[in-house]
Amino acid sequence: MKINSFDIDGVIYFGEGTTGVRPGKDDIIITGRPFTDREATVKMLESRGIYNTLYMNPLKRKIPDYRITHGQKDNPLYGRKASGIFKGQMINMLKDLGVEIQMHFEDDPIQIKEIQKRCPDVSIVHLKRDNEERVKY
Repeated sequence: MKINSFDIDGVIYFGEGTTGVRPGKDDIIITGRPFTDREATVKMLESRGIYNTLYMNPLKRKIPDYRITHGQKDNPLYGRKASGIFKGQMINMLKDLGVEIQMHFEDDPIQIKEIQKRCPDVSIVHLKRDNEERVKY
């Protein structure tokens, strides 16, 4: 089966009250959002009537900072490049399982570059906007 994959931020989601691109019934969502944000992400998607299969970045945004009691610090491994690497790896893993992804809808040029390195056979639909204030990388 041939399907498409979609990023969330800057593709499906532009903030409350703004409609983004909507995936088809059998399409999937591959987001750079960390799995720790899954509950809020699913709630947001479902509030928009989107129930597609969701794959989330396994890296956490924050990690323990043992210098401070109950402290946290930014995870140096988490970021836009790592999210692109994750998306490329996920597309290839799905391909190995027999899922054929024709196109991936993405807005972040850093992530596009990482996906293209790993998945040269997948067409990337690069969404660009004149107004970048709605995008939160």
